[in-house]
Amino acid sequence: MQSFPHSDEYNHFIAELRAAREVAGLSQAALAERLHVDRTVVTKAEGGGRRLDVIELRAWLNAIGVELVPFVARLEDRLVRNAKPTQGKRPTRRT
Repeated sequence: MQSFPHSDEYNHFIAELRAAREVAGLSQAALAERLHVDRTVVTKAEGGGRRLDVIELRAWLNAIGVELVPFVARLEDRLVRNAKPTQGKRPTRRT
């Protein structure tokens, strides 16, 4: 198994995060300003070089106007759609 920062699943997480920022019409610099961090923090996170914990993710999503639960639901849907057959069957989502 690959390490998490470089796994296919983590790459999908980063892609969803970047897409959410882009849909909000924000540059990395604008998001960094809203988060009160240096732009390199955003760049590193979107590049997979810096991991976000759930509290940072929540703040990140709040800064771009996205709710945490719908974001996670979209991510889960993406992960299920893109699951590799060798990863085994993924558990079904509970609703």
